[in-house]
Amino acid sequence: MGKPTSLREILQRPEFNEPRSLQITSHKSSLAVSCINSYGPADKFLTTFNPGNQFRYCQEVDRCYTGKAPAIKVLTEAYGEQVAESWVMIQLNDLSEFAGCKEKMSIHQIEQVAKVILMEFGYLKVTELMHFFVLFKSGKFGKFYGAVDGLVITEALQEFTQLRAERLWRIAREREREERALRNSEDTITYEEWQELKWLFNMGYERRNE
Repeated sequence: MGKPTSLREILQRPEFNEPRSLQITSHKSSLAVSCINSYGPADKFLTTFNPGNQFRYCQEVDRCYTGKAPAIKVLTEAYGEQVAESWVMIQLNDLSEFAGCKEKMSIHQIEQVAKVILMEFGYLKVTELMHFFVLFKSGKFGKFYGAVDGLVITEALQEFTQLRAERLWRIAREREREERALRNSEDTITYEEWQELKWLFNMGYERRNE
């Protein structure tokens, strides 16, 4: 099979319409099977996580990091490397079009960046990567100069992973505080409960002194 020359050609790949039953019967991890059960065939997954949904999903930013969306490596196992690579390529093409640069990335360049992302950033959830693209569009990681540059994208991803680690640390600390506050609230009693316990204590005191 030759190299694709357009995203339309990518989306015509047969694996996007592979029957769901064939995807499940092969030996896959529970995470991969859960991904297929949750999102259906590859074409439905692409619809669910298409670039047009980036802003909608990112309205609840923390959920992008702690929700049930699969990691890219799980996407790869569930639907195959070509599907995962194509999903990333679609996100990259959307960024390239958004940038408004005169010189766009070629399909070959987009494919190369997608391969790097699968190899080096496969641990990211698909929603985390979508949030990365939203941040890039907002100017968080600078801008392109004259041409969309794959190296600028991968460098920005390195910076994003640091921000991700900080966010996950903050979320974990907040959850710990909430759990601690809940435990403390369970250990305390209301005024009415205290009054009842005080009465029972006094009854015991009186009996000891009869």
